[in-house]
Amino acid sequence: MSRVCWAADIPTDLPSTDSTQDEVVSPPATESPQNEARGQVGNGFILLPKECPFDYLEQTDWDEFLNFVDHGGKWVFANFYHDKNAKQFYIAFEGDVGFMSGLVSGAQPVKGGEIDCLPGKPSPKAYHNHLGLFTVSSKEQMHYSTLYDCNMPFSLFYNEGQAFHATSRQNIRFLGQPASHGCTRLNPKEAPKLFKWVGKDEIRVLICRDKEFGKPQVKQ
Repeated sequence: MSRVCWAADIPTDLPSTDSTQDEVVSPPATESPQNEARGQVGNGFILLPKECPFDYLEQTDWDEFLNFVDHGGKWVFANFYHDKNAKQFYIAFEGDVGFMSGLVSGAQPVKGGEIDCLPGKPSPKAYHNHLGLFTVSSKEQMHYSTLYDCNMPFSLFYNEGQAFHATSRQNIRFLGQPASHGCTRLNPKEAPKLFKWVGKDEIRVLICRDKEFGKPQVKQ
């Protein structure tokens, strides 16, 4: 039997920002991440099939993940698929109930394994190879990346140096499309809330790049 997971609203648009300053906005974590979003899709659900849908995962790992979900574990799903009709997004779940959601900026593979760190600006030293299942290994409220010389506020590391973290104010406009060096960038208004929600709990991460999987279905 497939697991039915109820999803929170997915924003399809974000407010623009007139700021040109490369700074991070850190509002109180109690502020709703959806307050300024427009174009809500509405509550729906995603299906987690019994058979593993990804060729880069073993069935045994998928079975263990489903068991984790069945027992109410916290997990974050992110889909990096992107085209003119689809935006990159995430949903945070407690078991089969959505807690929060929003748009993200992940990476996009190009020829040779390189990715575009920003639209039109290829980054030859960055690689995007982290589709699959992961566990949040550490968290840091203000991490500094020596590799890219930038702050990564509210970082949740799930694959070595790759993490969910707040994007900068000037890059909010890129949310929903590929724009990172390999991390998963979040709206600065949502990152503190997700960081607090994680707490000291075990957090699983499921990342895919699939046109249909995880696409919220509207309740009939």
